[in-house]
Amino acid sequence: MPTTLPVPIEFRLPEGWLAAAPPDGGAPDVAFAAVHPQADAGFSANITIDGGFLRDSVTLVEVADASVERLREISEWVVVVHRHEVGSADAPALTQRLSFSAVAGGARRDLVQ
Repeated sequence: MPTTLPVPIEFRLPEGWLAAAPPDGGAPDVAFAAVHPQADAGFSANITIDGGFLRDSVTLVEVADASVERLREISEWVVVVHRHEVGSADAPALTQRLSFSAVAGGARRDLVQ
């Protein structure tokens, strides 16, 4: 069952992408999912959206580090390729790009998040 975001958001999917039902059991916190219709060797690129409110004591870097640790549970290796804090004191944000290896569609694949 998809979750609901705590605040309304608006977004536009890239051209050609299709909304999809979030995977059962594998992503209980996903509010929205989309997939690219052209699979590459059996793997479909995907976009998922989730969100929530942070406790005041939790930093964005701690949230990003926790994301890396969750990926390490399913991956042989995870590398933080890029991490950048953006935004302002009133609206802080953090972006990060991760490279990792995981089994998808029965084959080991090098992926990017």
